[in-house]
Amino acid sequence: MTPRLLLASSFTLLISDVAFAGPPVCDPADPRLCAAPLLKGDPAPYSGQLLTTELAIQLGQKADTCDTRLKLEVAFATKLAAMDLGLERSLHRNDLDASSDREAVLLRELTAAQDTPFWREPVFLVPVSTLGGAALMVLAVWAAGQLR
Repeated sequence: MTPRLLLASSFTLLISDVAFAGPPVCDPADPRLCAAPLLKGDPAPYSGQLLTTELAIQLGQKADTCDTRLKLEVAFATKLAAMDLGLERSLHRNDLDASSDREAVLLRELTAAQDTPFWREPVFLVPVSTLGGAALMVLAVWAAGQLR
C-alpha cells in the first residue's frame, strides 16, 4: 500500500498548483505547457522542475522519439560508412587492376623491343640502304659504260 501512496503523492505533486515555488514559465505558442522551478524546502519535498501534465507527456514522447531517431541515424551512418568502405575498396581494386594492365602492356612492349632483330632497327637499316642505293648507282653507271 505504501508504494501506491508514494506514487499517488508524486503524481499529485507533479500536477498540483500548490507546489509551485516560483512563477511558472509557459510556452507562448501553447499556454498549457508550463514549468515552474522547485527548491527543496518549498511546499515540495524535492528540487527540480514542476511540469504540467501536457508538458510532461510531450517531453516523454520527445525523449522516446529521440532514442528511436538516434538508433535510426546510427544505423544509417553505419550503412553509409559501410557503403563508403565498399566504394573505396572497389576503387582500390580498380586501381590495382589498371596498374597490372599497364605493367603487362609495358612488359609486352619491352619484350617486343628486345626481340626485334638488329637488321630491322632503323640504326642499321638507314646506313645499309643508303650504301646499297649508292652501290646500285655505281653499278648502273659502270654497266652503262660497258654497254657503249
